[in-house]
Parts: sequence; C-alpha cells; structure tokens
Amino acid sequence: MNWWGEPWPHPQWRAPVCEDDAMRVPVPLGAPCMQCGELIDETDSGVSFPGFIDADGQHRPTPLHAHQECHLRSVMGCSASLRGEGHDHDVPYREDARRVQQWMREHR
Repeated sequence: MNWWGEPWPHPQWRAPVCEDDAMRVPVPLGAPCMQCGELIDETDSGVSFPGFIDADGQHRPTPLHAHQECHLRSVMGCSASLRGEGHDHDVPYREDARRVQQWMREHR
C-alpha cells in the first residue's frame, strides 16, 4: 500500500501508514475513491492499493485509491456507531467519513 497527499493527521505526527516517505506516491488526480466514488483532487490525502482480487480469485493489477477519511471510515464504521447511536446512512459516504475523522480527533 502506498500513500499520497499530505501526511496525516499532522506532518510532525504521522499515522503509521504515512511514516515512510519512500512509500509516498503522486496524488492520483481524477481517479475515483473506491469508497465514496468522488474524484480525487490535488488537496486530498489517502492510500493506494496495487490491485485487487476479483470474484473469481484472480489478481487484477488495477490500482485502487481511497481518501484517507474514507479509508478510516471503512475500518472504524460509521459516525453513528462511534457515537453509540443507531445507524443513519442518509448522508453521502465521504461526509460521514469526515464525521468519523472529526470524532477521532476529539477522542484521541
């Protein structure tokens, strides 16, 4: 897995995924996020995977990309779950991903 954009959560205090600058790659401008579907722009940060295994078990070398907040949400779950509330998925994925990111900042 590679990372791109600015290190997070802060350039001087990096998450383990973005500690190694040798794993940093250019921002995949215009590529869709595999989680939210929004196109990646020059101000985004995130991760890239070198490919995926398809439904037939075959490796496909097509890179997949995810905004860092969307990748975080895919691991942590939705913001309602973090708050101990019922699931409410009536907002776009990335908006909820930003809520998860904010919750993480507030509860470190």
